[in-house]
Amino acid sequence: MSKKTINISETELRSMISSSIKRNMLKEEEEQDNVQETDNSGFKSKATNFLNKLEGYHQALKVLHWTAENNHKHTLTDDIDGSVLKFEDKVAEVVMGIIGERITSLDSDKPSSTDLKDLLDELKRDILEFLDEFEDKRDYRGLVNVCDDFLSDVETDKYLDDLK
Repeated sequence: MSKKTINISETELRSMISSSIKRNMLKEEEEQDNVQETDNSGFKSKATNFLNKLEGYHQALKVLHWTAENNHKHTLTDDIDGSVLKFEDKVAEVVMGIIGERITSLDSDKPSSTDLKDLLDELKRDILEFLDEFEDKRDYRGLVNVCDDFLSDVETDKYLDDLK
């Protein structure tokens, strides 16, 4: 093999290195943007599924409210339903702030429980499962706080359900 000698000035070499670095930085930024878009897409899907579950809890609580066997349960289920609706609204608004777009439709994913105590336990599990998906990610801290606050409400509601 024959070796070739290339004569290049220091200025040309610096220019070539600078151009290469810029191309690599642009490529990294582009890859990061693609990852962010994928993360937002996955996050939006998970968040929408969670909102569908919250809508299902709202409907299940209305049925429990209408079929309550005493005034305590009737009033409590109504209060819990109001809290769930406020929580659903707050979650939706925070999610839309994170993803930068509106959620335009929901379905209702009803829980399997028909007893208030079981329903509250199922709600707690669903919230914790939702949190497990992104709790350690910095961009979602506000949403984590909203969910944590509501978890304390669920514990209070479980206690109030035990009061007769």
